[in-house]
Amino acid sequence: MKTLSRVALFAFAAALISNFSSAQADDASVSFSDQAVFEMALSQVSATNLIDWKVGDTMNYEIKMGGFPLGTNIKSVTKDEGTAIWMRQEMKLMSQNEVVEALINKADGQLLKLVRNGQEQSIPDNSLEIISQDATEIKVKAGSFKVIHIVAKTKDVERLEIWANPRDSAIDGTIKQMVKSQMGMISFELTAFKRIP
Repeated sequence: MKTLSRVALFAFAAALISNFSSAQADDASVSFSDQAVFEMALSQVSATNLIDWKVGDTMNYEIKMGGFPLGTNIKSVTKDEGTAIWMRQEMKLMSQNEVVEALINKADGQLLKLVRNGQEQSIPDNSLEIISQDATEIKVKAGSFKVIHIVAKTKDVERLEIWANPRDSAIDGTIKQMVKSQMGMISFELTAFKRIP
């Protein structure tokens, strides 16, 4: 098994769901799982920056638990500050909405700032432990993709599965994600995306 240091935001939505399931509407800080999809998708890495996202890049997800719809998640790049970029996630669930914005260093993917529902949060020091990874194909509403399938865990998330292809989608390339929460397995499936050339 391999432990990866903080590289931004493969399981941004997983952190929100994990926090939502354990804290519901309280003010607990968001628990962030650190990720490294970019290390496995070198075609997306520029010579100087680990992250080469563009303002306007967007990914839309349907959130389900046990096959039943829970809500939606929209992940988008909202602002480029030169050496860093802002990514926003807006998750709409039946009982609660969450907006989380993250400022990410383009060069190394480090999380610089985290804002949840307008309140700045402390940046957790978690790491992602890879259990397994393999190449496969997956079909979701947004299409069929060749992906890297990763099974992992963190100290806060017992099981996390991610199917990713940043080359043929947008942002971090998450096509599907499943997270084990206190409520059960929660899935995020890509329904549409937009990539700015």
